[in-house]
Amino acid sequence: MTAAAPPGDSFAEAFDVALRLRSASLSWLRMRLTEAGVIVSASTLNYWRSGERHPEGGRSLRAVSAIEDVLDLSPGSLTRHVIGRSSRVGAVSEQAPAFETDPDYRELYAALGVTPPAKTRVVSMEEVIDVDARGSVSSVRVLMLLQCVEDAVESVGFVLTSPVPTSVMPVFTVDGGGVPAPVLAHANGRMFGFGVTLDRTIRRGETAMVCLTVVFPEGYPIRRRHLSGSRRPLRELIQWFRFTPGHVPDWFDEVELTAGARKVASPALSAPASLHRVRWNFGPGAVDLSWGFDEDPLDES
Repeated sequence: MTAAAPPGDSFAEAFDVALRLRSASLSWLRMRLTEAGVIVSASTLNYWRSGERHPEGGRSLRAVSAIEDVLDLSPGSLTRHVIGRSSRVGAVSEQAPAFETDPDYRELYAALGVTPPAKTRVVSMEEVIDVDARGSVSSVRVLMLLQCVEDAVESVGFVLTSPVPTSVMPVFTVDGGGVPAPVLAHANGRMFGFGVTLDRTIRRGETAMVCLTVVFPEGYPIRRRHLSGSRRPLRELIQWFRFTPGHVPDWFDEVELTAGARKVASPALSAPASLHRVRWNFGPGAVDLSWGFDEDPLDES
């Protein structure tokens, strides 16, 4: 039976009450979290309980959500003390990525009818990019922590660009954090977008989690690159590219664009069939990773 939200005006108080009501020790809780695949150090749990530290960031928020599950608490019992606990918004300097200046992009984004992106900051973002045997992106799963930096944010929008015009539309699904709107296609046949209405409107300083997946169905143009951009600084950008065993690209080119800087790299695989990239305090800017096969060139320019 799910327990009601424990009383307490702060996370530390609510966390302590929840543990006492469950007669649970921190060592027991840490063991249950580890079994669930959530790694939190004993010192961190102790700091959270005492109030010496407060959970912040996407990883901590997921850990707190897992604690709710382990302690059989109702959803939001503890995360409500993390989401929106402060009006601080951190670094909010803004610079729209180059692709957002495209007239067609701006036209499609306006048609989505979502909250203007200038009011939102992506605090952290994790992406899992799966690549099929052709070397083409088959799906992208995105987990992001959003923060309102101005007034209120009710919804967010996303736009994808195809290498060439196509009538085959990508399939967007929201795995958590909001309700999706129907996919819209621009008349140019290359841009597709959709909006997500958040589970709750967030005010300045408040945060929300959103998880979504994009699947590129059969017939969608081959796509051997992935572009991610942010108009505000990101605390963390984590990308995991997973390739089909036996069909790993021969080369990788990465271009990182930030204010006044352009970095080019040729990253190596992190594992036999995958590549992960981690950036801290990144942006505003964009990262464009492309790959290919020596015997099967593909021009996406």
